[in-house]
Amino acid sequence: MTCSVCKEYENKVIQFSANGRLPMASGIRVDGKERLKCVVDHLVSRAHEEAKRLKTHDELWKNKSSEHPWIRMFSKCQKNTLEFLLRLAVDTYNDCRAETLSARSWPSRSLSHEHSNNLVNIFESKGWDADFVAFETSSFYHYRDPVTYAEMRNIVAKLQMEKAATELKKCLCYSVQIDGSADRRQIDSKFITARFVPSNEISVQTLFLGISSSDKGGAEGLLDAFLTCLQDVGVDTEKLVGVTTDGENANTGKKGGLWKLLRDHVGRDILTAWCICHRSDLALESVQAEVPELSIWMTNVLSFVSFFRTSPRRTKLLHQENGKCLKFPKHFEVRFAEHTLNLLNAVLHNLEAAEKMFQKMISGTVTSERNERSMVQGLLSKWKAGSQQLWLTVVMYDLCVIFQRIQKIFERSDLILPDIITARGAAIRNLIIMKEMPVPGGKEEHYF
Repeated sequence: MTCSVCKEYENKVIQFSANGRLPMASGIRVDGKERLKCVVDHLVSRAHEEAKRLKTHDELWKNKSSEHPWIRMFSKCQKNTLEFLLRLAVDTYNDCRAETLSARSWPSRSLSHEHSNNLVNIFESKGWDADFVAFETSSFYHYRDPVTYAEMRNIVAKLQMEKAATELKKCLCYSVQIDGSADRRQIDSKFITARFVPSNEISVQTLFLGISSSDKGGAEGLLDAFLTCLQDVGVDTEKLVGVTTDGENANTGKKGGLWKLLRDHVGRDILTAWCICHRSDLALESVQAEVPELSIWMTNVLSFVSFFRTSPRRTKLLHQENGKCLKFPKHFEVRFAEHTLNLLNAVLHNLEAAEKMFQKMISGTVTSERNERSMVQGLLSKWKAGSQQLWLTVVMYDLCVIFQRIQKIFERSDLILPDIITARGAAIRNLIIMKEMPVPGGKEEHYF
């Protein structure tokens, strides 16, 4: 015996079966009472109901019945709405998760745009129930292949670099920011950004000069990568007045660091700055190093987050308690205030729902293994209301807010010296307040 409806729509309804199998679609033997029960169970299953729904919709579509949801919507929509829906069905964003148009996705985006235009013309002439026509390429699109497009991008980049070189040559002065990072191929690349003051206006503008690498190591490799980048752009160091790096010894070393080598290369003194994000990162690291309890605190925070991140089932149970729970972000070993703040915010926001979930696991309302229940009991005792773990979490949250605020201010491109003094003074005042009382409006004031 075979179910003719499910056989027709097997690929679409198999996802509604319990074990990913649909025997009735290919046929089964019915030579006993038990086999007959399988047929009855299939007739009331979700997969069979979905197949009947699809069958009904297909018949309504063929008969052009207004009971079909798409035909009913088409009859009410205007022409521009139908064109928008058609283009939405054809268009593509490739690797752009947030639907941001990127340079790499242009070839396919342009072809899909031409395809949607072709379909709009066909449906306007033959009606909106016409058959879907495949896209046919022609010699007109020969230059939209990846190789040719890569050459086009290189030409555009070269023209932009010539424009950037002209601006840097005409500017009053410029400074650079140098930072290194290793990619997936373990190539240590240096990213160079320039900030300059134009000659015709009082402002600070930012330019990304490029990515460079060197076979040399240490500070000499940093200097060689920087000079190579300037040479590729076509700019010299005549108007260079400053450099910003992190606090690595290869950068800040007094005898052989990049700062010293760069001064020797230009033959004069230049301003050297330690990146505020990296420096405040070290300050936050020093706080955890000076207070032993904070090392244990961070371990407990990561164990709380790992309890949910390592198990989709636990995460699902958490969201059942509160549908507005935040996703636990991945923990970074770097202690940037923003990373730590996002982690603590998710923990505090989800804590109430987690406590309800823990109580259900302990009481047996939610099925759990013995080892899992013991873990839950430990987490519940550490994160209970009024505990030291919770108090340290809210205190560190308020502390990270202060660090994040000063980092965001110092990252501005139009920053001037009075802004630095004002931001530093405000941060110090807030830190002094935390010694005497909770920061007004902070998490500590809310929880304690």
